[in-house]
Amino acid sequence: MCIAKCVEYLAAKSEADHYMRELKREQEEIINVPDTEAAEVEDILAQFELGLEKPQPRRALESAFTIAIAYVLGGLVPLLPYMFIPIARKAMLTSVHAGALVAAHHALVYELDTHGVGVITP
Repeated sequence: MCIAKCVEYLAAKSEADHYMRELKREQEEIINVPDTEAAEVEDILAQFELGLEKPQPRRALESAFTIAIAYVLGGLVPLLPYMFIPIARKAMLTSVHAGALVAAHHALVYELDTHGVGVITP
C-alpha cells in the first residue's frame, strides 16, 4: 500500500514538473519569438473559440467529385425506367414512383441522422 502511494506521488510530481517545464518553455517562446507565438494563439483561438479548422486543400476537389457522382446517380433514378420500359406512360409512372421512393428514403435517412432513431419530427 505504501509503495502504491509513493508511485502515485511520483507520478503526480512528475506530471506537475512536466507541466511547469512546458509552461516555462512557452513563456520563453512568447518573449523570444512573439510573431510565431501570436500566429499559434490565432490558430488556437480560431479552433477552440470559434470552432474553425484549417481547410484541407484536397477537400474542394473531393467535394466536387462527390457532388458529381451524386448528380449522376440521382439523375439515373428517374431516367432508368425510360431505358427499360417501352411504353412511355408506364415508364413515366415508374419514374415518378421511383423518384418519390428515393426522396422519401433520403428524408428518412436525413431525419434519423439528424435527430436519432425513433425521433421523427413533423
